[in-house]
Amino acid sequence: ALDLELSDSLDPGDVLEIPPIPVEGHEWPERLAADPVIAQQAPLFDRWAEEYGVPTALVQSLAWTISSWDNASVNSDGEMGIGRIDPDLLAWINDELIAGDTPVDPRSPDGNVELMAAHLGHLLEVTGGDHANAVATYYLDRTEPSEANWDLPLRRFVTGVLGRVPDFEAPPPPAATTTSTTEAG
Repeated sequence: ALDLELSDSLDPGDVLEIPPIPVEGHEWPERLAADPVIAQQAPLFDRWAEEYGVPTALVQSLAWTISSWDNASVNSDGEMGIGRIDPDLLAWINDELIAGDTPVDPRSPDGNVELMAAHLGHLLEVTGGDHANAVATYYLDRTEPSEANWDLPLRRFVTGVLGRVPDFEAPPPPAATTTSTTEAG
């Protein structure tokens, strides 16, 4: 760790320790906290993040940024669901990253979050745990990171995802921890 002043410079090999952003004062996105149907998908993230060794708040933030946890969302490239699963990567994720012979279906919220967590877990592994590089590689629909320079939209996306992680590290709202019921009328 270095105690830097404005007039100091860094030498190659110097290591900077950047403390995590404190959770105090952070909270889940208001729109998510207000929607019990979507918020109650939080246990899916807990389950699959643990299964694939991904920080829960990271996968939640990534999913919120790309789809607002909406499993019905589809972009113009056909990427679908909460994790915007790329149809061109679906077979690879199922074959290479998920155990078992039955392919995971991205159309269900549970399956979509599992596919997302499996892919992100792989990317964290191949990047040595580099959250920014893993998120960028996920965004680019790749299986391995690239040495190419990041363009401004990619930098903004990664910064947005990582900047929201402390929001998801905050205690979940009541909507995410209680079960809502509907009555037939």
